[in-house]
Amino acid sequence: MDHLRKFASFLVTKHLDELTSEYKRLLRENDFLLRQYTQEPATGAEDSNLKQALQHLLSTMTQPASSMANAVVLPMPGQKPPAGAVRLGELVAYGSLCRQLLLQFLPLFTSDVGVYHATAIALEEFFRQYQWKHLQDTDEDLRERNEELQAVNKELREQIELRMAAEEHLRESERRFRLLADHASDMISTHTPEGIFTYVSPSCQSLLGYRETELVGRQVYELFHPEDIAHIQERHANSLEVPDVQHVTYRIRTKSGEYRWFESIGRSIRDPLTGQVVELQLTSRDITPRKQAEEALYREQQYLQSILEHISDGIVACDAAGNLSFFNAATRRFHGLPERPIAPEQWAEYYSLYQSDGVTLLQKENIPLLKAYRGETVRNIEMVIAPVQGKKITLLASGNQILSQSGQLL
Repeated sequence: MDHLRKFASFLVTKHLDELTSEYKRLLRENDFLLRQYTQEPATGAEDSNLKQALQHLLSTMTQPASSMANAVVLPMPGQKPPAGAVRLGELVAYGSLCRQLLLQFLPLFTSDVGVYHATAIALEEFFRQYQWKHLQDTDEDLRERNEELQAVNKELREQIELRMAAEEHLRESERRFRLLADHASDMISTHTPEGIFTYVSPSCQSLLGYRETELVGRQVYELFHPEDIAHIQERHANSLEVPDVQHVTYRIRTKSGEYRWFESIGRSIRDPLTGQVVELQLTSRDITPRKQAEEALYREQQYLQSILEHISDGIVACDAAGNLSFFNAATRRFHGLPERPIAPEQWAEYYSLYQSDGVTLLQKENIPLLKAYRGETVRNIEMVIAPVQGKKITLLASGNQILSQSGQLL
């Protein structure tokens, strides 16, 4: 009896019981952290080894005493455990289970005192010969596993904290973004990396005629002018590769079928952990009036250019820095040369500019264009153009500065 009490007392030692409890707790914590990190639903899975051992051993407790010997084989002193026998030492790590086993196992032998004492001696001897090293190994293994789990769980907690901080920052940014977007005159929208609307501000109705619900979930490429798609796709690809702000102008179809000119500034939003693009944010405005003004100005410039090119008088101009900027067709015929960005000191020699005698080369300060550039009003200054190849031409030069409405030299 005393031997059995000692064995039972040692079997349920508090030290291994605490290590086992800690190991189970760390396993549960690890499972929770892994599910939280990977954002997978709980599966209810348990430690399969422990579950199988519990199911097998508890099922043997419900069998009659006559069949118990088949389930648990106890070696006599000096014998090795037979193959396939349940090694009681392997169950020591599960203190709570062992306590349950003892409570159900011991009463089976109380009817025979001799068997009872023989079993107690056999258990004690078996424990001494075969289980002490196993208990030490179990203790060391549990310690190592606990340390490994603690390290893994610590890293998981740090990663989860980083992700939660990033998600909170994203939510706060999104809240501020939506507040501004809902009250902006420009159309603000967010898209998947593929271009599908995930949000569009209420101004879309005044700009495009669509309600928000008509655009969310729709592919933005459906609205672009066919001639602009290739250019937009190029900018789209750049926004996915390079974290720079992208600027693009294009035509977009309104709900009425009319195409309007839009200008968008976009940037990509990336996952702080992976660096992958998760969202595209665009701010767009209608620039149709500006485009129409630019086109009208271009047509006017082309019209004026055509007039200057077709008049018989020679016209020459320099820019605000004093560089030759324009020769009309008549001037090019006079000189036999186009305009070149050369220094004023070289004008007379390069373009064969002479005084009225046709022999004396004009000095820089007497060139009519430079006199006008300096602010003088030039009227009918006689001069000669004597190109190397071509005939001399005597002409009268007039000119003055061209100023903007604000008085700036053009």
